[in-house]
Amino acid sequence: MTNNLPIWPDVSSHWMPAAQEQFFVGDQKLFMVCTEEDIRARIHTMADEIAEKFRGAVDERNPLMLVNILEGATFLAADLSRALRWRGIPNDLCAVKVVSYDEHNSRLEHPHIFMPVDAFQKLNLRHCVMVDEISDTGGTFRALKEELERSVNPRTVHSAALITRKEGAADFTGQLFTSGEWLVGYGLDGDNMLRSLPFVAGIPGTGKG
Repeated sequence: MTNNLPIWPDVSSHWMPAAQEQFFVGDQKLFMVCTEEDIRARIHTMADEIAEKFRGAVDERNPLMLVNILEGATFLAADLSRALRWRGIPNDLCAVKVVSYDEHNSRLEHPHIFMPVDAFQKLNLRHCVMVDEISDTGGTFRALKEELERSVNPRTVHSAALITRKEGAADFTGQLFTSGEWLVGYGLDGDNMLRSLPFVAGIPGTGKG
């Protein structure tokens, strides 16, 4: 125990924090936002909505393209891809690097976008869904959509995020989280740490009020 709070993981009991419960990972105090079960449920809901949107519009030769925004969306893109396959939606992945914050975790006015060399071959005239683990205001999605439409001529461009902080920040979303705390886990990182947690947790005291 640290400050009378439990420590995760507890490999002897397989204990998992409940929603909003506080705990420690190493020396970092956290509180639970989305459990593994929450994440799975929200991915299934998102996959249902995306499948309904694109059923009949994509096939094996022209699959739905999930544009994975590195590095954070890797877990979500992989899980969403498999969930869509189970729903009969052929899909493929294309990874794009988007830098939205500087080294001080301050949001950049204009995100830096790095497209892969085969982006045109993969995305030209394809239905695309940009995938990110979180969307605060939709700014990253808007910037990337503009770049995709300018450089690779996709058929359509939509957006999907596990968590949004503002209504309408993504076309497909799992959960609205309006509190301002910094989030970690399931692809989200704090100073390049805690990205691999199997759940999403918040860091107490980092909110904007």
